[in-house]
Amino acid sequence: MSEPTTAETLRSEPAIRSRLYLLLAVGFRYPSREIFAALKNGIYQAEIGECIECLPHISTLPAVTAESGLGPLPMLREMPFEEFESLYTASFEVGYPEPPCPLYEGIYRGGERTQYMLRVSSYYKHFGLVMSQGDGRREVPDHLSAELEFMHFLTFKENQANEEGTEELLQGYLRAQKDFLQQQLSQWLPGFVKRLQTGCRIPFYVALGHLIHDVILSELEHVKSIQAGIVVNTTVEHTETSAVSSSTPSR
Repeated sequence: MSEPTTAETLRSEPAIRSRLYLLLAVGFRYPSREIFAALKNGIYQAEIGECIECLPHISTLPAVTAESGLGPLPMLREMPFEEFESLYTASFEVGYPEPPCPLYEGIYRGGERTQYMLRVSSYYKHFGLVMSQGDGRREVPDHLSAELEFMHFLTFKENQANEEGTEELLQGYLRAQKDFLQQQLSQWLPGFVKRLQTGCRIPFYVALGHLIHDVILSELEHVKSIQAGIVVNTTVEHTETSAVSSSTPSR
């Protein structure tokens, strides 16, 4: 079994960005007891912090502050998992005619949601990706976590192409990142953040939503600068354990 992955075990900027996208995606997934425990003791938040510290274009964002709500969560100390799960469901999954804070792009874009689901699916299909149907849950392509996991995949492949020196593939993954950030995530996250501010009953998710919004906008500009050839990759080297399992896209 491989050692758990943290930002500080990774050597390249794209690998750290990939890890950060994965952590952000996990944050808005339906909570498991493992993730709840990582939130409760601050391990999840600490791992996000490790990634951010290694990424200069993100570490100075307004949402990255001591007051951001991404530190240890006192409100969870005495809260049972079942209550947290209920609050998550009330914020993101149930409501009429829709939940207070839907996690799906198509709801925020106007018009038929199907067109946005198909558009996002076309990105996944282009790279040979399919939605997971495991654990009895049918995944949908325009879920926030699915879109962040796609960015995790693209940055992972960027890192791989960079290490292998395959310039054509590298530029393709960068173009895909820019297009997806510009045409999908950056278009609907402002509306999502507004809904979080008024409808979410867990402050942590409000703070996480703000962070994701700011990260996406910063990442879009960062990818454009990489394409322009004006960014020098940074390296870090250290080893620690991780509370959140790593996920490595297949070739």
